[in-house]
Amino acid sequence: MATWDPANYYFSGQGTVLIGERTAAGKPAGLVPVGNVSDLKIAISTSLLEHKESYTGSRGIDLRLTQETKATMSATLESFNAYKLALALRGDTSARGAGTATTEPLTVWYGKVLPLAYPNLTAAPSAVRQGTQALVAYVNDSTAWDYKYNAAAGSIQFNDGQNGNAAASALATTANAGATALSTPFASSAVSGGVAQLTLTFATAPGSAADIGKKCMVQVLTGTDAALINGRAWTIVARTATTLVLDISGAKGNQAVTVTGAASSFAAIEGGAGDITYTYGASTLVNALSVGEQSRWLRFEGLNTADSNNLVVVDIFKFTVDPLKELALISEGLGQIVLEGNVLADPLQTTGSKFFKMAQIR
Repeated sequence: MATWDPANYYFSGQGTVLIGERTAAGKPAGLVPVGNVSDLKIAISTSLLEHKESYTGSRGIDLRLTQETKATMSATLESFNAYKLALALRGDTSARGAGTATTEPLTVWYGKVLPLAYPNLTAAPSAVRQGTQALVAYVNDSTAWDYKYNAAAGSIQFNDGQNGNAAASALATTANAGATALSTPFASSAVSGGVAQLTLTFATAPGSAADIGKKCMVQVLTGTDAALINGRAWTIVARTATTLVLDISGAKGNQAVTVTGAASSFAAIEGGAGDITYTYGASTLVNALSVGEQSRWLRFEGLNTADSNNLVVVDIFKFTVDPLKELALISEGLGQIVLEGNVLADPLQTTGSKFFKMAQIR
């Protein structure tokens, strides 16, 4: 037996973390449990001035002066919701009710995806148009279509005809925004520099020289190879006042095609105006980095699992959270929100510590 037998009280904590705003009097203004917290730490550091004596020859330290005492806090949250994301991102939240977006403007980009103003579509869009021309929704891989939509995320993709069926009606009439009728001669194809090209002729060509490199959709051509060209978007490689030259090397390899136009043949350059009408369900919006630094109260209602689950309670009176350093959106494991910030001295606490207090029951 040792001369002195120590009494050991070990600690291994678990418990609930609650965070809330502070009142003007420095009291908690209602605390919110933040779900599972896998790590919670308070760190204390000091800045010291060490003075060396200069009379013994050994330059010994004869004074240590504490110049600063600093406390920091970190918490690893594993439960995601709008409140916690706003806290970590110095943001704000707003609840958005269900509703209807009527003729929400959009720009048609062939083969590309556009976000809508709202996610959580509750039904198929009631109307999608380019100009005033109604577009055709995707049904299956054997039917021509103009657009697909992602109801949950709230986004729409327009068909460029290159990786599936041709667009159905994107250029069916002059009502289509940006659609321009061809004029005689309607179309001619040739191979230039080893690349198959299609020249479209107009009374006045659509767009401008700035549109070189954009996609152009062609509809209602006729001829042997018309099905290879119609309803597909091709890159503009040259433009004059009356012509557009398209790279059609993906149609028939680097070979010329046989097509002709008709009075109802049209072309349109991407970037034209359109609109969509749809209904959407409720969602919650988090705006990141939209508010300034705010002081909050943190409370830990814990259990000491190494001491019969006896109670441990910690109150941090005033702390500020730094903006989240990293928000992992794709990972193999569970996502985490790591809150880090400073525990501030609270002059409104008139007794005891001005930083934090800890109570335990054993």
